[in-house]
Amino acid sequence: MGKQTSTKTQLQLDISSVYTKIAYVTNIDGPDPEGQFWDATDLDSDFIEDGEPTGQLTPGNLSGELFYDPAETTHKAFVSRMLAQTKSNWKVVYPDGSEIAVIGTPKKFSPKASKGSGLSASFEIKLAAIPVYPA
Repeated sequence: MGKQTSTKTQLQLDISSVYTKIAYVTNIDGPDPEGQFWDATDLDSDFIEDGEPTGQLTPGNLSGELFYDPAETTHKAFVSRMLAQTKSNWKVVYPDGSEIAVIGTPKKFSPKASKGSGLSASFEIKLAAIPVYPA
């Protein structure tokens, strides 16, 4: 597979069993799961041995930015899930149709108004499980 454009990548939220595109997203970062390690350094160690895997992963976060419309249905759905701390199903869908599926709860939604720019917001979703990547 060659390089592909980011254009047409979507963040989708499961709303009433239908994955619905979150409107006006400008960038998506993650998901970013991270391996956990423990320090196996002992008194006989010649160097710090902090690279021993525990076999566990932290699910991580999914974050990004969008142009914010307070009246837009998917933006309202995001905010209502954050305020209620509702765990939901999400997908990042790429232009070639491949996707990363995640389960998570909105952690942040921060609107921003700047002179000379459109109303925007940054967002963060705290993941509850390891992302499912394309096979």
